[in-house]
Amino acid sequence: MDDLLEEKKLDKAMPWVGAYIAAASAVCTLAMAADAFNGFRRKKLWFPCTYFSLNPTSLTLLGVAMKLTLDLTAVMKNVKIAKLTTLVFLSTSMANFTSSLGSIDGKHVLSNVVALAILVTTVLVDVTIRLIMLNRINFYIPPMILVFLTLATLVSLAAAAPAMKQSLEAAYREKYRATLNEDRERLLLRKGLGIDERKRFMMKYWVMVATSNPEFVMARSVVCTMSALLCLISLITLPIAYVFVWRRNEGPSVYEGSVEWILYTQTVGVVVATIAPVSRWLVVVSFKLATTDLNHLRDKMKVERYWFQTLVDVRERFTGLKILGRGKFLHDAKWYGVTFFIGIQISIILLSKLFVLVSSFLMAPLFYCWKHFFSNESGSDKELNLSSYAVLLPGEAELPATATEEIVDAVQRLEWPAMDHERAAKIEEWQAWFRQSGNVAVGIAEQRLAIQVDI
Repeated sequence: MDDLLEEKKLDKAMPWVGAYIAAASAVCTLAMAADAFNGFRRKKLWFPCTYFSLNPTSLTLLGVAMKLTLDLTAVMKNVKIAKLTTLVFLSTSMANFTSSLGSIDGKHVLSNVVALAILVTTVLVDVTIRLIMLNRINFYIPPMILVFLTLATLVSLAAAAPAMKQSLEAAYREKYRATLNEDRERLLLRKGLGIDERKRFMMKYWVMVATSNPEFVMARSVVCTMSALLCLISLITLPIAYVFVWRRNEGPSVYEGSVEWILYTQTVGVVVATIAPVSRWLVVVSFKLATTDLNHLRDKMKVERYWFQTLVDVRERFTGLKILGRGKFLHDAKWYGVTFFIGIQISIILLSKLFVLVSSFLMAPLFYCWKHFFSNESGSDKELNLSSYAVLLPGEAELPATATEEIVDAVQRLEWPAMDHERAAKIEEWQAWFRQSGNVAVGIAEQRLAIQVDI
């Protein structure tokens, strides 16, 4: 009797648990909405992760939002729908983490990805136990597959991130060195630096820095397009599952009205979480179509080495070691295990490239119609085309002129804080002195280079 009373008292606290879950889901949704708003406001349609990135805070909030899926006892209709929405919410939320891998160092990437994998594994195992105990396969299977595939794409990108950053740094140094040599040759030819040349001189280095941003590189990678596909599938299957579950039996829930808050909050979160991955996919496809001929798109199916270089380095640690006895079996198992994961990594990259290829062919008519009717390229824009200074990874599609123009426009739109007249006058004096000193330095450099040429 006492046990029943205690159980009833605990059941009365469950609505507060549901409110806690809804609050955590709302915070995640607001963070993703803030990233989407900043992306639109700054015209960065690859949506950098500022508020909702792969870090302990986001993982903790996401873990709280998954609390309902860990409840194996609730079988009421509204709880079933909320659990289904929670799985889809988890899948779409993970897709938003992809670009944030570029702004995290290697050690933190490993720890955060492992923590996320543990969370996802716990959720999937609990749902699987529920399905086994009920002895039926139902509507939970598709969302579970989507969650697993989204985690696989995120792990794939995380495994390639260190080698991608090294290759990106090498590409930046090479581009920077070539640009310096180009500027040196211009001074040797005594062309000087006019106002337009000075503007171009500054902007091309800004383009190199902006395009070599690791977060931007991750966002425009082919793996992000695969996460966008999974988000779209999740968004489409969610209303279908609602209709299927709604026909089931209805009963009271210990969570009471808080289940509806969880359902509504996470449904909005699924829609918001789909914005960034889909936009990144459209950006990648637009870059491909703007700079690559349709007949040459098939040549882009090669898997570059940096995608699996990190795994190859791990495998080489087990190569050449002579181990005898029982340790040899474990050593060989590790070697074959890493080789297996290399094969999975290559398969994920090939599938991602295939999706980009197919979507490029399907969207080509719409893209060219938009370009024909709405494209507006002025002569000044063509003169300031800085796409050749974009830093790219091997095998990556060239950035169109419109992408570099948006980078230049973002620099020109920078807003400076208001200041008093005295401070503004001092800054104007400093700027005048700086311009004068710069002109003197350029003149001295030109004279020295001219003397070297004469000699």
